[in-house]
Amino acid sequence: MLYALPIVFNPYLLIPFLLSPLLNALIAYTCISTWLISLNPAMDFPWFTPVFVSGWLLTQSLSGIALQVALIALNACLYFPFLKFNRDHNLSGKALDVLLKRFTTGRLIEAGA
Repeated sequence: MLYALPIVFNPYLLIPFLLSPLLNALIAYTCISTWLISLNPAMDFPWFTPVFVSGWLLTQSLSGIALQVALIALNACLYFPFLKFNRDHNLSGKALDVLLKRFTTGRLIEAGA
């Protein structure tokens, strides 16, 4: 997502870009501090371990995987309205649609001639 759509220069996505890591950290901290999730401190694995595998390795239970699923779903729900608003108000997307319609119309006219 970060490479497909420039978030840094997009004012529509500034709020979820800043809000989602804060919510993730707050929810994860709350789950760990209230002992809903118990961590295995002896476990050491690289940062590029796949998402659900890292949840399992760090907690040795399904609760770590459930937390990761919940955080991913929360982030998707948080980004969705902003991405929809960006799509509806993005001029480059509308210009691309107009260009595509003109191109296909030109092809149809060319084929008919």
